[in-house]
Amino acid sequence: YQRRVRGQASLLMVLDRRRLPAGMEVAPPSASPAMERAQTVTVDARIRMELNGETPAMMAHARERKQRDSDTSMDEQWTIDPSLASRDWFVLVISAIWMPLKVIPLVPMLVMVLLSVFPAWVYGRCQRAATDRLVRTWKFWVVCCTSQVLFTPCLVAVFVNLLLDYLVYYVVGICFTACTWRWKQCYTSHRALDPYRNGPSLLLNGADIFTCVVGQSHRHGFFGTAWNVTLMCLIMPWVKYWWNANPWVYDLEERYVQQISTSMADLAQLHSNHGANKHAVEHGICDTTRRIISRSKQFGFLRKSEDLWNFAPHYPYPPDDRRWAVGMQAGGSASAALKYTLLVHTTHAISDAGGSTEQFVLSNSVHSPVYRVMLWYSNPFHFLTGWVEASISNGGISQPNKWLGGEHPMWLVTARSPFLSARDSYTGSGMIDEFFDNWLPIFVHECRRLTHMDYEMLHNGCSVEQAYKIAGEVADREYQEVVSKDGISVPDSRVGRYGYSHDRVSAQMHQAETERANPIMKTYLGVHHRIIDFDTEREAEEINQALVRVRSGGGLDDAGLQYVRKGHYDGPKFENLLPREAHDQGMRTRLQQRANKK
Repeated sequence: YQRRVRGQASLLMVLDRRRLPAGMEVAPPSASPAMERAQTVTVDARIRMELNGETPAMMAHARERKQRDSDTSMDEQWTIDPSLASRDWFVLVISAIWMPLKVIPLVPMLVMVLLSVFPAWVYGRCQRAATDRLVRTWKFWVVCCTSQVLFTPCLVAVFVNLLLDYLVYYVVGICFTACTWRWKQCYTSHRALDPYRNGPSLLLNGADIFTCVVGQSHRHGFFGTAWNVTLMCLIMPWVKYWWNANPWVYDLEERYVQQISTSMADLAQLHSNHGANKHAVEHGICDTTRRIISRSKQFGFLRKSEDLWNFAPHYPYPPDDRRWAVGMQAGGSASAALKYTLLVHTTHAISDAGGSTEQFVLSNSVHSPVYRVMLWYSNPFHFLTGWVEASISNGGISQPNKWLGGEHPMWLVTARSPFLSARDSYTGSGMIDEFFDNWLPIFVHECRRLTHMDYEMLHNGCSVEQAYKIAGEVADREYQEVVSKDGISVPDSRVGRYGYSHDRVSAQMHQAETERANPIMKTYLGVHHRIIDFDTEREAEEINQALVRVRSGGGLDDAGLQYVRKGHYDGPKFENLLPREAHDQGMRTRLQQRANKK
């Protein structure tokens, strides 16, 4: 999992089209190195589906959909039916009657979740910062099993809550269908859900969920993660089945929405080495994305930033025997009481488990695939149902000015009612489309800061503190949002955080200072951030000492550290300066010999 994808990228692939003179635009190649990996077939279809966590129905639907969607760089046309507002009111009235009863088991479930999260949090505290993945040693399994045993009473409560939700869902839903005599429409709605049934089991992959909790507990703290998991267990099944994927009340169909950030071509340019580095896009953008999303334990300064995000995905690298793993998303403002986690099934494009790198990419505007995120209908702990990808975009037909931006296409099963389709709603496909238009600039800002920190420390000789400040200034200067709307969300004409009166990054960083902040969560946020600040000081001292050793000719400090040459920057990451407990001695020796030869 520490291997870097090899390919045939050139400097022309990473040029930012917005800055080229008229008439000198460069057409992208037919397939990037990462895309070639995804298209390489090495195993038969049955084994590939096992490795990727796929089903025949899901893949047949995806291939049929890909033939229909010629341009995936913009949202499909979608008309909201105002006449369905009465069904929305029916759904909300039933929810107003049923959901307040969920307050009764809230405190007991929170206590049980706190007990089970504590071992995961302690285990994470024992890991070094910049731990990419948790190796499943005997120590891992001891702590994992302990956590699962402590979670068993809560698991019983989760099943009881789910069964009660199903009971109300079926009784009230079937009565509504019978009274409105919409059996044919109900049958058609069930067929829309068929491709997303029978996904991989969550119950049989408890070790994946434990790994997610370890990562999230150090992003959002011990109590914060326990609170988020508790609300997920209580609320999400109802929000999913009664609100968003309810064939008994709504006429369900699949809707496509696309969100593409502004260009990150400058990050690939930092790794281009004047065109000599063939892995510029992978090193500059894809790897940085994985450092934010997939790393089990990050450095303190990054954990502190992510804790304040209103969406913090964590997709841990899968185990050695498959290319997919359960991931955990954290949603909601850090200073608010209404925040939660969501479970997903994620296939990693970088994985070569089972000797396979094949991964079907549904979007037609992908430059380099990174993740496929499945929202199975059989997964009650995510409120949406559908197929989602997270990739680096080539801009496609409709948005070439977003070359090498981050794209997030979503094929979601939903209805045309205002509640499920309007952008100003608080659930549904329209809401989520606008949400990611607003969140992606925050993510791009962090990617840019991390990549420039690498450059400043390893190329310009800065300390951690100096590099953090300089990289932050660069990220602020290049910050750009989009004008969120259906169809195409065009880039905002303003570039730089100071050109916005209320930019998205500032809104996240200063949310605890608003009057709407929950006092309890605000206090907890302060305590959690003081712990992170303590960790950050200790980590910065270790990194600075490692930098001094390398600059003084002390050699490599990690198997993954590349030789740093003067005059350009060819891709090492500053976290690779830190020693690891476990590494491949043979690889370390080969890298040392290669560096000495250079």
